[in-house]
Amino acid sequence: MCTELQTSASMATQASSAIAIPIPDSTKCCGSRAYLVPPIAILVDVGLPLLLLTTFAVTFRMRRAMASKKQTVESTDEDTHIAPFTTVEVLSENVADTMQEVLTEHRPSYLWLLDFAFVSKMRGKSVSPIHRAAKAEKELLVLAFLPLKELLVRLGITSADVGLTQQEVERRQLASGPNRVVVGKPQSLLSLTANALLQPFNLLMVVIAVVTVSPPNSDWKTFTMVMVLLVVAIVLRWTEDMRNVRSSQTLQSPVVATSWVLRDSTEKQVSTEDVVMGDVVRLLPGNVVPGDVRIIQARSLSIGTAALTGEATPVHKKATASSAEPGLLEQDNLCFAGTHVVSGDGLCVVLRTGNETYIAGIAKALAAQGHMNAFDFAVRRIVYMFIAFVVVMVPLVIVLNGSTTGDWHGAVTFGLSVAVALTPQMLPMIVTANLVQGVRQLRKHKAVVKRLDAVQNLGAMDVLCTDKTGTLTSDQNTLALEGNQDYTSRDVLKLAYANSFFQSGLPNHVDLGVLAYGNKHGFASEVEADWAAVDEIPFNFERRRLSVVLQDLAGGSTKRILVCKGAIEEVLAVSTYVMEEDTVQPLDEVQINKVQQAANAMASKGLRVLGVATRSLDHGRVTVNAGDECLMVFWGFLTLRDEVKASAGPALCSLMDNGVAIKVLTGDTLLGAKQVWDTIGMPSTDGIEGHNLAAMEADQFLATVRRCSIFAKVTPQQKVQIVTMLQKNDHIVGFLGDGTNDALALRRADVGVSVDSGTDVAKDAADVVLLEKDLQILGTGMVIGRIIYGNTIKYIKFSSSSSFGNTFSILAAAVWLPFTPIAPIQVLLLNLLYNISQVAIPWDTMDPEFLKKPKKWSAKFLGVYM
Repeated sequence: MCTELQTSASMATQASSAIAIPIPDSTKCCGSRAYLVPPIAILVDVGLPLLLLTTFAVTFRMRRAMASKKQTVESTDEDTHIAPFTTVEVLSENVADTMQEVLTEHRPSYLWLLDFAFVSKMRGKSVSPIHRAAKAEKELLVLAFLPLKELLVRLGITSADVGLTQQEVERRQLASGPNRVVVGKPQSLLSLTANALLQPFNLLMVVIAVVTVSPPNSDWKTFTMVMVLLVVAIVLRWTEDMRNVRSSQTLQSPVVATSWVLRDSTEKQVSTEDVVMGDVVRLLPGNVVPGDVRIIQARSLSIGTAALTGEATPVHKKATASSAEPGLLEQDNLCFAGTHVVSGDGLCVVLRTGNETYIAGIAKALAAQGHMNAFDFAVRRIVYMFIAFVVVMVPLVIVLNGSTTGDWHGAVTFGLSVAVALTPQMLPMIVTANLVQGVRQLRKHKAVVKRLDAVQNLGAMDVLCTDKTGTLTSDQNTLALEGNQDYTSRDVLKLAYANSFFQSGLPNHVDLGVLAYGNKHGFASEVEADWAAVDEIPFNFERRRLSVVLQDLAGGSTKRILVCKGAIEEVLAVSTYVMEEDTVQPLDEVQINKVQQAANAMASKGLRVLGVATRSLDHGRVTVNAGDECLMVFWGFLTLRDEVKASAGPALCSLMDNGVAIKVLTGDTLLGAKQVWDTIGMPSTDGIEGHNLAAMEADQFLATVRRCSIFAKVTPQQKVQIVTMLQKNDHIVGFLGDGTNDALALRRADVGVSVDSGTDVAKDAADVVLLEKDLQILGTGMVIGRIIYGNTIKYIKFSSSSSFGNTFSILAAAVWLPFTPIAPIQVLLLNLLYNISQVAIPWDTMDPEFLKKPKKWSAKFLGVYM
């Protein structure tokens, strides 16, 4: 042991000769301190690691308890919102008087803001934005009750049938800017510089520099060296941060939603970012509401408000306010930015856009709360572990070095240098650079990343839930008539064409397939001559049907019929009769079984089966609702072929080979889903339908989710339940979908993936958007995410092993040597050189074996590794 210490002293003498540090004679140290060997060895090798781990464990438990308490408090306020709107003009006294009672009752949404204002004032914070938010919420409520003509005048609109002029639109765009929610301003050059300067590690180096020139042992050479190293560290950090910010800005998502607006009496499709206050907008199924709007006209309009309220059930909207409900969110004639159209259609006028919308205030509040996902939480835990080591190690180094050498001034300087060496200064830069590098690589593969850490979540994903229609299949439906002539007569095809032709919503791919066939076979002229549209019952994902009311035009007849098209089982459920050989017969069990057997035979071939039924209505019937879909006559069904994507099989098989379980969640039939599963070439698995899931208890539901890979006829809410159950069982879940019914699950998953051809609401909810329908990009993203994890872990392991190894060596040497074993300036210099070498880590590669399994972030590995 003495020989080793003498060798260490000799090496330290050579290392410090460049800066002429005097080293006292150490030949007498060994004999006088030999009795300290056993206790010091036990302290350093056993006691110190246990103390460090205990400190970290206690700190982590305390923080988790505090976070749990905070979450409990916040959960009681889940219905609260912040809505910073601009002030509108003062209303006329008569309107204000009629609103007084409603405004007096309207309190629930912002009562908590006033409590928070009091707390903020006690802390010395500004409270004026909160009071403005509460006032603005009242103002929007007033606009819900304002007479329509007066509202249009205040918005500068001459008529809802004309809309704004293009000149006025350009003026308002110039005044208000693009219609987008911006939470926080982009980092400026000044903020980047301040961030690089005010790092805790830099402040430690400043303290070291000050201590080195403090009397009585002022060392200006060391001071100069420390300041040079400080400047180099700041320049390095500033350069890397600037490059990462510029890369992030360059890689901003180009995915843009669109809206149909009425301008100069012409309806046109524009980017949602170009919508301004006062625009008259048509709402169609799948559209994202472009701002805070008031409904002018509505036809069976249902709005999905999950992004705003968390409620999965769509809310029915109409053109009149609800005087019975004083709350802002309960008004039937108001819709808010961030929500989307589930079914029906309507016409609305825009009241607020961009950062003045209701949801913008919520976004700012959430940003202020600093919500952390699993990735952020794991990184923070790692940082806390490093801090725990620093808190224990540095005082110990100072005490041991000071008591040994008697130079407490130098011991403090040395201890602070060790603190700088122990801290992972480059960790934020390495993490950001890794993520930006991953985003850049995915962009080259035609994928847009909307949230930076989504790339890492792709690598951590161990379960992928995917929709079937339009995701695994091409969603290019073509009518397939072979094998089902008994139930697909020309009359059935004509009725189906009329249903698709007269429905006013946005045509889906099924409608497009039916219309393409009908146009080719001359149905268009016949349908227009025979019928005229009167009303409709829009499609939704609970009924899975769409019905239109048609007026018979033949010979001036007043006859009206309701034509229904939808999923075969849903149409059969509302049918009482069946059309056989031009005769209406009762639909008995024998007939139902016969139809279902024929439909199942088609579904087993991978065909989509849609039923068609009609019902005669009373003369003069103008409006209908979902309750009128009953006592119908079943005419037959039509089948459509939706080819499986060529890239689906290789992509999913590659994911499974790399440790990712695949689960298909679809609203289609179980037979159809299994046929697609088999066509792709996936291993055999169990499947279940949504109505069976709905009857299960929690334990049985969990077991089923684990066992089955195919979930058919599931609702949007059930998709969310499946994703949530997987997450509760410690899985990192990805969701791949492109439809409106996938939006809730996309938002709930750890990483949501959609395609550029998907609906606006799906793309808005997704974290990653594929610009091409090549699913193999998912496999590429998975590999990139795992490389990011591996490269980040490399830095953490390199930094921890070198820093702690060196520190333990220094600590042991400080016990035995009557002088500082290595100069503070040498510690800082070695640390800086080491950090510079880590800049290349984001471009490093990983072994193929490492990339074979999902990589989930956790701080546990560091304790085991150490």
